[in-house]
Amino acid sequence: MASKTRVMLSLALSLALLLVSVDAQLSIGYYSKTCPNAEAIVLDEMTKVIKVAPSLAGPLLRMHFHDCFVRGCDASVLLNSTNGVAAEKDARPNLSLRGYGVIDRVKARLEKACPGVVSCADILALVARDVVVLSKGRFWPVPTGRKDGLVSIANETRQLPPAAANITTLISMFAANGLSVKDLVVLSGGHTIGISHCVSFNARLYNFTGKANQADVDPTLDKYYLAKLRTICKPNDRVTFVEMDPGSFRTFDTSYYKLVAKRRGLFHSDQALLDHPLTKAYVLKHAGASEEGFFKDFGDSMISMGNVGVLTGTAAMDVRVCARFFFPVALLSFLLGSSNGHYLKFGFYKMSCPEAEAIVRKTVASYLYQDRTVAAPLLRMHFHDCFVRGCDGSVLLNSTNTNTAEKDAMPNQTLDGFYVIDAAKALLEKACPGTVSCADIVALAARDAVSLAAGRGSNLYEVLTGRRDGVVSMASEAVANLPSPNEGFASLKADFASKGLSVKDLVVLSDI
Repeated sequence: MASKTRVMLSLALSLALLLVSVDAQLSIGYYSKTCPNAEAIVLDEMTKVIKVAPSLAGPLLRMHFHDCFVRGCDASVLLNSTNGVAAEKDARPNLSLRGYGVIDRVKARLEKACPGVVSCADILALVARDVVVLSKGRFWPVPTGRKDGLVSIANETRQLPPAAANITTLISMFAANGLSVKDLVVLSGGHTIGISHCVSFNARLYNFTGKANQADVDPTLDKYYLAKLRTICKPNDRVTFVEMDPGSFRTFDTSYYKLVAKRRGLFHSDQALLDHPLTKAYVLKHAGASEEGFFKDFGDSMISMGNVGVLTGTAAMDVRVCARFFFPVALLSFLLGSSNGHYLKFGFYKMSCPEAEAIVRKTVASYLYQDRTVAAPLLRMHFHDCFVRGCDGSVLLNSTNTNTAEKDAMPNQTLDGFYVIDAAKALLEKACPGTVSCADIVALAARDAVSLAAGRGSNLYEVLTGRRDGVVSMASEAVANLPSPNEGFASLKADFASKGLSVKDLVVLSDI
């Protein structure tokens, strides 16, 4: 990718993360022509559900949050685990999620009205809005047009803010998704509806610093509220649940802020909002203000969160059921970089840019002729791209003032060969403007580097093409997902398994 192109993509990333108005093909009324009654169908179903099961409002709002904070708002939280890979829904932070059957119910009705049109990711966003409205909150317009992801990995749920997080951790985790300090304190207000099991906060009551005695309590917790919670939740209680907003847990209002102001927030992360001047000011303001200001802020912040890492266009697949299986990727698929295999094919650019693969190979050959050592970095770049967010070219994106990108993460600071990708992209732009993706260039360059280094006049393997470039790149994800050279076998095996790769794949890819 040319340097100018990388800068433009980085700018696009910043805008996608920070703007409240949604770009990247999301729009209000996206289904107005293809499924004009989509939103009405969702609301009708949710009205029926909340009428008989009002306690599901909180979990369904939380499900959208948990979806967006892991891989973006792509419905990956709905994917089922396979024999080889545990999905997000089976990770510890998500074991208490409820309402999957509701999403299936909504999806089934939409499929009858408009088969294969409305994505599960959009259903989650619309359901979250509607449960707030049905809990006496206010309506906000939800931009739609998201596509559903194909990858769901349990260990990526570490990106979810834990209930015991302090304010520094919370701010950092929200910032990693392009969300502001204000978004943090506003979205925390969602805790005004719903319930929580004692296990989520029991450490505050009995074992806050690990001493495990009656005096080891969270000092930020009001002593009267502490005493009340202890009468409900006993040590190691994993069954009992309590209202997150006592007396008002089925009504979307500002009573949550009143409780936090009195040091009666249920989670340590709630009480942490008093540890930062901006979040504290917001809590105190809305503890005594009318609800309208909060309602508007909540809608704005939900729109911002709903735009995190969205997939649009051909970046993912539409499916007819939401709770489906995703399929592990084989070794060949990894080498081909087929993270979106349903849309990739051999000769994807045969009509739109017939010389694409020849241009990439010629470019790689010219640099390899000058410096044979460039082959390994190009292969490694493809590996590092695919192991973080899939094979989407995100390793090429530059950091911005508000976000550190993958390429600047510690594991990637020794990557080389970006200039080869830049050169290939420049030539491709001259031949076929706006046609060949950077993700495909990285995959082709890796294949060509290996083939040429082996002295082959032909390709060692063919590459499926048709990838689209991602717009999200976060250093923290590179650190979390790339195998470390210091890892033992068990850890490496787990890393590869999380990507659907076998022990054999581990050995073979290590050899190359």
